Amino acid sequence: MLKRFICLVLLLCCVMSASLAEIRYVDNGTQWDARLNLRTQPSKSSQSLGRYYTGVRVQVMEDLGEWSRVRIATGFADEYVEGYMMNSYLVDADWLGMCQLPYVVYQGQAAYVMGYTGSQYHILYADGRTGYMPSNGVKLSDPAGTLQLIKERVCTPQQGAVLYNAYGQAVANLYGGVFLNDGIVIPESGKVLVSLQDENDEVRGLLPAGGWTWTDNGANCEEQYAVYESENGLVEVLGRMADGRTILRLTTHSVDAPQVVLTNGFHLTDLTPLQREGSYYRYTRPLLDEESDSELISRVYAHLDAEKLNRISGCTAQVERLIDFQYGHCMLRVRFVNAYGQVCGIADIDGAIMIWQDED
Repeated sequence: MLKRFICLVLLLCCVMSASLAEIRYVDNGTQWDARLNLRTQPSKSSQSLGRYYTGVRVQVMEDLGEWSRVRIATGFADEYVEGYMMNSYLVDADWLGMCQLPYVVYQGQAAYVMGYTGSQYHILYADGRTGYMPSNGVKLSDPAGTLQLIKERVCTPQQGAVLYNAYGQAVANLYGGVFLNDGIVIPESGKVLVSLQDENDEVRGLLPAGGWTWTDNGANCEEQYAVYESENGLVEVLGRMADGRTILRLTTHSVDAPQVVLTNGFHLTDLTPLQREGSYYRYTRPLLDEESDSELISRVYAHLDAEKLNRISGCTAQVERLIDFQYGHCMLRVRFVNAYGQVCGIADIDGAIMIWQDED
């Protein structure tokens, strides 16, 4: 697993992924000195393991209603502190807020204080490591937006980007246009912490500032990586790990998030390359949860009234399957074309919804 290869946690207060774990953020409001207790038991009267600032990223292992059992990174891979936090102060992963972490310098290194744990501060270094430092005699600086959490997608530059670990070692080469998960800008380091991950494998690291783009719609982020169609679904070739493995993103179902896979010996045999059309790619084989061409055409006919059926009489039904990888959105379309090549009607299908257009 890549987590053992990198051997450190590179996202804000993030711990190693568990297949059922959910990411949330501490939100104490806009007061930077407000903190949330991490307790040994789901009770306000239980011992506190630390008090954490707004913006700390936690991994929810179990939701108990009023409380959640959570983990927060404490060092390198598989190191964390576990306890309970109140759900009323935890927000979902789509939170668009400003972290309120005070800034300190410890042993000559820039760091941010995630929380106070008695005689120690739980800190996040500017290079992505987490750990502890003594709190005695340390004066905290008002964060003043020192660390910004951006939940929009990160797009690598068209020429690609090298992903580094905290020691400056290159761990992966990503092809241009790859979309990464939400990032954390650390101004003093001139880098951004990013991830490309799912529940089975992950690629995490530091992307040098400059050349990349924050985006929520793919603007100015044209993909430069190859996309293929196989019998089992769609394959995006996103880059290569430093150890030689290929980074693939697989789409087998239209309703599920793509799966990131790191694999050796990837071959393009029997795979059909797809051409990009605007922000979409056109594919021909149904994904595992999609209807066949004949089923799709029959469903469209069943929803048309007599007037539309008369209009497309004698037309040939042509199925189009389109996917926008920027959003993970699939769109099915049936065009009705007459003998002269004219489009007499179009049915766009998005799930159970059908939108009819009389002409192209």
